[in-house]
Amino acid sequence: MMLSPEQQKDLERAILEYVNGKGYQEAAAALKKESPFLQNSGPDAASENILERKWLTIVRLQAKIVELERRQAETEEILSRSVRNLKVPETNGESAGDGQQIKNPTLKLSKAYKGHKEPINAVAIHNSEPVFCSAASDATIRIYDYEIQSQVAMLRGHTHSVNCLVWGKETLYSGSSDMTIKSWNSSNKTNPFDFPEFTCTRTYIGHEHLISYLLNIKDTDFLISCSRDKTIRLWDKSSGYNKRTISGVNEDWIRAIDCNAKHLVSAGNDRNIFVFDLVKFTQTPDNKELQSLSLVINTFEAHENYIECIKVLKKHHPGDEDTVVFTASRDKTVGAWNYLKGTCIAILKGHENWVKGLTLIEDFGFLVSIGEDKTIRIWDIKKKKAVYVEKNAHDHFVSSVDYHPQFRIIATGSVDKSSKVWKLVNSNSLDLIAGVI
Repeated sequence: MMLSPEQQKDLERAILEYVNGKGYQEAAAALKKESPFLQNSGPDAASENILERKWLTIVRLQAKIVELERRQAETEEILSRSVRNLKVPETNGESAGDGQQIKNPTLKLSKAYKGHKEPINAVAIHNSEPVFCSAASDATIRIYDYEIQSQVAMLRGHTHSVNCLVWGKETLYSGSSDMTIKSWNSSNKTNPFDFPEFTCTRTYIGHEHLISYLLNIKDTDFLISCSRDKTIRLWDKSSGYNKRTISGVNEDWIRAIDCNAKHLVSAGNDRNIFVFDLVKFTQTPDNKELQSLSLVINTFEAHENYIECIKVLKKHHPGDEDTVVFTASRDKTVGAWNYLKGTCIAILKGHENWVKGLTLIEDFGFLVSIGEDKTIRIWDIKKKKAVYVEKNAHDHFVSSVDYHPQFRIIATGSVDKSSKVWKLVNSNSLDLIAGVI
């Protein structure tokens, strides 16, 4: 055993202290005679109880090791449930992690989040930060960090049910049954993503009934809302000013809207799909009179019952139709339509109750639907069939869904007052896929 001179000195002093304490005078004398460190040495206060002190140090170090091992186990457990995909070396000619193709999709639950006192109406995942938020009928919004898997903020300000959410780059927008839209930002001037410091910074007033859906037009100052008051309104995000309103077109409650670069589509209780000229709606000067009917490009009946959600396909493959919209309806079906021609591409059947929400996984050609049958269903857009079903995804109706394409996670909200984060992963088991459908 190799010890430094200082370590040898401490060890031999400790042994000498021990044999002296036991009364072994001859052994102590022999040790002092043989040891170069103990010869001609008198009592040293620093060496008193050195063996006991060294032993206690070892015990403390062992306790510290046990504590660090416990923390490491906790960290590994969190990482095992982490929703972010890590880049790993390529195997079998296919890259994994961020580059892995999803051919046989399946969902793995990361975590369920509870806290709301009433049913959840909407969920929204932030584009760049590892957080998502949920809105509920209890008039609150909760922000969760899905990496550390805990709530980081609860936002109060609305006086009635919060029905819809959408993220901007640094701003959260919420729409409520109190007929207002609110924007929320960090009060921390140096960190716009300090979510615990989020406060209401502006209230948008103009709608005359509950607000159903919000649409943030990226890279612009525009926010679009729709309402049970049968109107669609265009807002200036920087001022909160209602720039333009579409009214007298939809005949009933407008439940959902979506858009691409050219067109805005809406749907709701009148069971029709309305297609509007988005460019004209957003870019016509404020001082120019614009009739709502002049914005209508097409309208057609799509379902036999109310339409709950509508999503425009933004990415297209060669040979595919480039004006495709999907609808979720209370008639228990999902519809695919060419919205300019007004023709049906497909009717996707499988849900056993109302279909409440949709989100697109466009990179891999999938559509996700959720419904009051408590399921999450993933559809292959090209094959027009279900390729995965998560049965009993929640204990009650699944009310809302959102997807993050980079981190490949799906967030869902439910009438059971919980929200969940799911990892979208690739399954190589055809038996698994066949078994759950």
